[in-house]
Amino acid sequence: MLGKLLKYDLKWTIKIIYIFLGLGFIFAVTGRVMDLLFDSLFFDIVVKICYGTGVALSINALVNAIIKSWSRFIVNLYKEESYLSNTLPVKRSTHFLSKNLNSLIIILACFIVLVINLFIMYYSKENMEVIKNFFSSVATTIDIPLPLFIALLIVLLFVEIFYFVELGFFGIVFGYSHNNKKFLFSLLYASIGFVVGTFINFIILIVASLFNESLYNLLFVSVMNNAQILIEFSLLKGLMVLCICLYTVYIGILYIIANAKLKKGVNTLTVTLPFNVVSNIENYLLLGDFGVEVKGSNVKIIQKPKTINFGNWVNQG
Repeated sequence: MLGKLLKYDLKWTIKIIYIFLGLGFIFAVTGRVMDLLFDSLFFDIVVKICYGTGVALSINALVNAIIKSWSRFIVNLYKEESYLSNTLPVKRSTHFLSKNLNSLIIILACFIVLVINLFIMYYSKENMEVIKNFFSSVATTIDIPLPLFIALLIVLLFVEIFYFVELGFFGIVFGYSHNNKKFLFSLLYASIGFVVGTFINFIILIVASLFNESLYNLLFVSVMNNAQILIEFSLLKGLMVLCICLYTVYIGILYIIANAKLKKGVNTLTVTLPFNVVSNIENYLLLGDFGVEVKGSNVKIIQKPKTINFGNWVNQG
């Protein structure tokens, strides 16, 4: 069932994003072709416009992927499609996992397309040499192999983006537990999560600086000689690894907390309709994966029984 949910979520999310991705790719290729075929001031301007538009569309696709992931979560579990999602024989945890995997795949795809578009637009021996020299100098300064440095940089950027997405899911789950001003509460809870994570990062750095003089100098000493600067920059390797580990842990904690909140809670169903002498109240059916306990005129929703016996099913939940 997870595979079917994920497929459906991907179809829903990609509907708009593939337009941005496709247009970004078209502008990148068009600009590159004109750059190779024509050499004039007019076409130089057109090429720069195509390149700028291609980059903007690619970044727009990444931003929209994040927003659409949150929107998909709200629509599927709290709004238009919630009547269907909440009656399917699927656990809430499976729904939540599907939304997270959907976000992960879409963001990764946008990230890859962005890199491909940048490569198409700006690849040349001169540019590659400049980029290689820059990253090589940084990698040498912090005493790390160039491929490992680039890999750490990409992983760090991706983990930070997904941490931001998970904060959104966390805020939505807690925000939509309120009956009013759900959007504002969602922003509030997501902001609280971000502030708490940032505060923990700060505390960890302060505590670590008490045991590492180089880290202390990097954080608190305003004037350093060249030798000290080189030593302090060598700490960036450890800091990058530390940030990757911390954000991965934060993502896991946010996922566990939001998933637990999503499973259980008090749910209030309020129905408002006009009623007068010429109207009548129709029967309402509440459907879902649960059991019902009937005691006289008192009816209570309970955990769905695992087994039932022959006889009256009403008394068995």
